[in-house]
This record gives sequence, structure tokens and C-alpha cells, in this order.
Amino acid sequence: MNLETYCPIPFSEMFIRPDGRVLICCDTQRAVGNVNSTSLSEIFYSNFLQDVRKTFKNGERHRICHKCWDREDKIGDSFRSSHNQDGSIEMLSGNKYTNYKDFAQHASTRIRKIKVDFSNACNMKCPMCNIARSTGWLKDWEKFNGVFKSSKDADVNYLNSPLNEHAMVETVAQLPISFIDDNWEHFINANLIDLSGGEPFYMPQVKYLLDRLEKERYNGVLKVITNASLIEPFVDKLAKFNCKLVISCDAHGEDLYPIARPSVGKTISWQKFTDNLKLLREAKVGHGFCYVPQLMNIHNIEDWLDWTDENYDSNVNRLGLPLYRPNHLRIEHYPNEDYKHKLAERLEHRHWSRFDAHNFRALIQQLRMPAVAEHYETFLTYMAKLDELRNTNFMAIWAENT
Repeated sequence: MNLETYCPIPFSEMFIRPDGRVLICCDTQRAVGNVNSTSLSEIFYSNFLQDVRKTFKNGERHRICHKCWDREDKIGDSFRSSHNQDGSIEMLSGNKYTNYKDFAQHASTRIRKIKVDFSNACNMKCPMCNIARSTGWLKDWEKFNGVFKSSKDADVNYLNSPLNEHAMVETVAQLPISFIDDNWEHFINANLIDLSGGEPFYMPQVKYLLDRLEKERYNGVLKVITNASLIEPFVDKLAKFNCKLVISCDAHGEDLYPIARPSVGKTISWQKFTDNLKLLREAKVGHGFCYVPQLMNIHNIEDWLDWTDENYDSNVNRLGLPLYRPNHLRIEHYPNEDYKHKLAERLEHRHWSRFDAHNFRALIQQLRMPAVAEHYETFLTYMAKLDELRNTNFMAIWAENT
């Protein structure tokens, strides 16, 4: 077995989207089946996925994972390298294996991880997101029509088009609660259940799932990717599980946080966010963070790291991989090369936990990539339009920092 390109996910995971499509993982786009017509077991053991596994065992790069290969070629790390970390392997294997080499050689191929987006329902509309992940984006999406009509960048071209029927169906689709009951054997036997969205705690399916998992004494790892704004009613329930919450934030402080994490309806303040984190700490609910480095928060990263140093153990993960798409929000497009390189140098001298190590390396690499002026201009236009639509003041904050 050649482990040069190995990833445990094709040997372990099924990722189900709201419309029933099944993907290998969250960073692939090609569906490998649909639960509305085929069982999860049939999809998992399909000829196509067996071919993917064979490719990985031979040390080859399968085309379906092109995003990871592209990331690794450009910045050295990807979601694949994250999945190969010891902590990830421990969760996948139920603590039977501690490193990917032992897992690859000895672990059986079975559904160990169920990752589910029950819907795209979300109470936030973050700048780096879109309607494929947040229903909160729908109204603003329609108001972007024509802003980027002369752009050749596919990452903003979609904003020029009215929402077609196919996109609308994908946006508002949701898996019914019956999906949980119909696939219960996979949920209760999984070493890892991974919930995302949308915002999971905005979804009735998640409440139903948590109630049933508690009743039937689920003893695997429960991972939830959440913005933590709606978590207060769930804290006592979560304390009964082996939780690994991944809390998305992308900004520190009262000024930038409501812009990076704008809510639909009542504004969620930085103070409310930190109050909810305090509830989790007091209840001993396991959690870490996915602060995604991107152009919008380039002046904010060190403040965030300082805050986590003051409030959390040094081994808590604090960063996600730097943003890969959309292009105009990538951190390397900041035009002040001297600032980027000095930031990279300062970050190199910080303490990094084992969970942050590969994300940190990727961030350093991306900060040292050259800026593309066209993408930076698109970023300014994009953020100015969001200010107009949302009555925010990002451009004023940006002007002060630059």
C-alpha cells in the first residue's frame, strides 16, 4: 500500500446534503449517489467509491478530490491533511487507532462517520457564504444582480444571474425527520456524527436527532459546526455527549464580529457570542474554533489569537484553513506585501497547538503568495455593496486599518 495520497474519508464517511445528494466529503462537488433513490450502504459500497479507494491505496490522486490536490500544490495543506491528523483518526476509529498509517493498514472499510446537512436554514448571512449554505442570503442575493456584470470571475458571476428553479430547490431543500429513523443503524453505530448546515441549532431535525441519541445512549463523538448564536437552550443536552463543537466566528470584537457574522433579524453581538461560549465552558461542553483567515479579517487575526490565548487552553484549535473560495476574499490579495510578510513572520513565532499546525502552515504560505489587483478591487466592490444592503460600516473600518 502506497500512502502518499491517502485520506481516510473515502473509507469511512458519507456526507448527505439537504436534497439527498451524497458526497464523499464537504470539499467535493460531485455526487456519488442520492438517498432519495439509493440506500447509504449501496452508495458506500458502489463500484465508483471502490475505484476511489483503490486509487488512494495506490498512492494516486483521484480527480474527484481535485480541490485538495490544488490546495496542497499551492499552500501545502488541505482538508486531506486535516483528516490525517492523529486527533481526526482517533475520532474516526473510536480511539482504536492514533495515526493514519495504522488506520490505513488495519481498519476495516465501513461507514464510521455520518456527516449531514439537514437543510441550509441559517440565521446568519456571512460574507464568505452564499445561498448554497444559508437561506439568510436569499434576499441580499437578489439585490446583487448586475453589480459584477463585467467580471470574468466565476466566483462573482453567479451573483449576476437571477435565482433559477434548480438553485432555489437546492437552497430550500431539507431532509425530513424520517431520514433519521430510516437510517438509524448508521447513526447509532457511527464513531462520529458530524452536523453542519446552515446552522444546525436552527433546524428541528437536529433537536429530534439529539433527543433520540440521548435516549439510546449514543457513545460516539458528536461534532457540530455551529455559529453558537442559538446554542443556549441546547447546552444541558450537549453536556451529556462526547461533544466536539466547531464554532465558526471569523472575527474578534464588537466592530467586526457583527459584520463577519451578520444575523437575520436581531443583531448577535460579540458580547452575546462570548456569553454563549462561557456557558459552554461552564457546562464542560467540548469545543474549539474555526476562524477562517481571509482578506476581510487580515487585520483582526492577531487580536483573535490573543483573545483565545487569554480564555482557552493552549491546545484548543483556533484557526481553520485559510479561505480557498471565493477568490476575491482570499487573504493573499491584500495589496500591502510588506504587511503580509511581517504578519507571516509574527505568526511563525506564536505557539500553535497540534490541531492548528497544518492550518497555520497553510496561512503562512498563503500570506506569502502575490496579490492579484483585480481580485482586490472585486473585494472592495463586494464589501461596499454589503455595507449598502446591510447598513454596516466595514469600508470605514477597512479605511482606518489600511
